[in-house]
Amino acid sequence: AHLCTFAPEFLRAAGIKCRLDVPLELPATMLPANVRHHLYLAFKETLHNVAKHAGATEVWLRLSLAPRQLTLAIEDNGRGFQAGPHPAAGEDGLLNLHQRMSEIGGRLEQHSEPGRGTRTVLVAPLEPEAP
Repeated sequence: AHLCTFAPEFLRAAGIKCRLDVPLELPATMLPANVRHHLYLAFKETLHNVAKHAGATEVWLRLSLAPRQLTLAIEDNGRGFQAGPHPAAGEDGLLNLHQRMSEIGGRLEQHSEPGRGTRTVLVAPLEPEAP
């Protein structure tokens, strides 16, 4: 819920429209503190990158839940970039995103093309439901 209030406010200040595609009702799901912390910081870093580098006018925030994972996709209509298989030198922010997600047993996926925007996907593990 915090992500869905933070993102529009942050992006509005940068002059970027934010659209949300999230379930109306989210189940009470346990996110361990370290997962919550790293996911939130990776999310903020992604929004910062959009605001600073993308030249976007619109961002879609999509959240979905599967039985054992949370997927958070941030898509922008900005200038995009030529993505390589690994972050290049000078791309410390991307390296940090990969490291944060790896530390919690999650992953980062990023798809971008020049002139076609960027889609960043943060996938985080959820704790198994209690019996």
